[in-house]
Amino acid sequence: ATLYMLLVSALGILLHRYTRQARFCLGTVSANRHGAALQQVVGFLATTLPLPIRIDDTATVGDVVANCIESVRGVFAHTDVGFVEIVQACDSGRVEGVSPLFQVMFAFHNFPRQLTGDPFDSSTADAGGSATFVTERVAVEADRAKFWLSLHLRPVEEGLSGVWQYRRDILGAHTI
Repeated sequence: ATLYMLLVSALGILLHRYTRQARFCLGTVSANRHGAALQQVVGFLATTLPLPIRIDDTATVGDVVANCIESVRGVFAHTDVGFVEIVQACDSGRVEGVSPLFQVMFAFHNFPRQLTGDPFDSSTADAGGSATFVTERVAVEADRAKFWLSLHLRPVEEGLSGVWQYRRDILGAHTI
């Protein structure tokens, strides 16, 4: 199991413990560029994926991890299917202001802090001819959470750093 799969499992266990639901969907994001046509496209491309989670009261942690591994592999094998297509196929009935497939989003930001090989800018090339650029975080104020609950994690030297975001009209600070 990867760190991502273990974190999905841990979040699933936490949500099951608080909601007592045996089946639910987590939202997650895939930023992989599958297919030759997308390899040369400039910009951030991400696909939102519903990740089904199954946990019953008798499941061990090992059972939960095994189920999450199966679910993650299955979902990521079909990242070429668009979110709108999934929503239409599920025909879950839309409620304005509510995400149609999940209310909890999990994002694991494991991109490198420094990226190399920018083919568009030779002015920052190193001695070997590869360009180097550094990413920078910019604070953005959000008026309202997009989901009932979101967890964003990223690896840091000390372990993991994370941010919880939640809808204040649905969840209170004392429940987070």
